[in-house]
Amino acid sequence: PEPVMVPCHVDDVVQRVAELLDPDLEDSKISVKKVGQGVPKVMADPTLLKQAIMNLFLNAIQAMEQGGTITVIYRVVGDFVETVIQDNGPGIPEEINYKVFQPFFSTKIYGTGLGLPTVYKLIVAQKGEVDLEDAEIGARFMIKLPIVKSRGA
Repeated sequence: PEPVMVPCHVDDVVQRVAELLDPDLEDSKISVKKVGQGVPKVMADPTLLKQAIMNLFLNAIQAMEQGGTITVIYRVVGDFVETVIQDNGPGIPEEINYKVFQPFFSTKIYGTGLGLPTVYKLIVAQKGEVDLEDAEIGARFMIKLPIVKSRGA
């Protein structure tokens, strides 16, 4: 679907995803920690953004079989809000980093390989960027979306 871009707070979308996945998070003994709330609104489609963030959360839940923490970090970089979603699971082996956004690539036995390519498509459709960042522990994905421009600018 064509994105319907509106001003929204990424944290509101993350909060909604955390609420929807609360039973899964609780069953998996996974907590959600947020750092740097209070960043400006971004131009995004909240429904598509929710779907992208949900995919990242579900991947994190599946990766952390022994429980853990999903950390969401918000930061302003230039005209963008960067939202980092990091888990403390086993991470993604360096030799396959470049493949994670390719359709049908999966390391899971029953994985379709469509989760991360879908995240990529959803974010790019909203004039944003998504990237797998280097992390000492776990997997770390960064979503970058444009800050709402004030009318006076």
